[in-house]
Amino acid sequence: MNWTNLLPEGIYEYESPCLHVWVDSNLRLMHSEWLAAPSAGQFRAGIDLSVEWAHRMEIGSWIQDSRGLEGVSAEQQRWALGCLAQAVVNSKLRLLALVNATGTLSKAAFEEEIKGRTGRTVETGEFKNYKDAADWIANIRF
Repeated sequence: MNWTNLLPEGIYEYESPCLHVWVDSNLRLMHSEWLAAPSAGQFRAGIDLSVEWAHRMEIGSWIQDSRGLEGVSAEQQRWALGCLAQAVVNSKLRLLALVNATGTLSKAAFEEEIKGRTGRTVETGEFKNYKDAADWIANIRF
């Protein structure tokens, strides 16, 4: 793992060749972006890291950019969906903005899985780009 240490207080970042994650702990906001199609092991490690950070840093809003996931199998995506839904169970997550590529799991799939596993509703939006996702979260939060 490559941790970036010279960041402003409350900002945390992780970078790998296929995943970039940053957190603003003051805003309880996390952004994860798949930069390139990961191997199965990299994909699982990235999902595990994102779930861990969502809990540890009490994330309330999460922008998940999956545009780099084209080519990840449907089976791997379903596994990830289950992990993400389970992460919501005892988390403070209430907003999830999905920036999706064609062929990745949809907003409806996330909402159904989260509600089915947790009984909770997490407000979910689906977007074609980061700016629209960030604007959506900002408009709800502030």
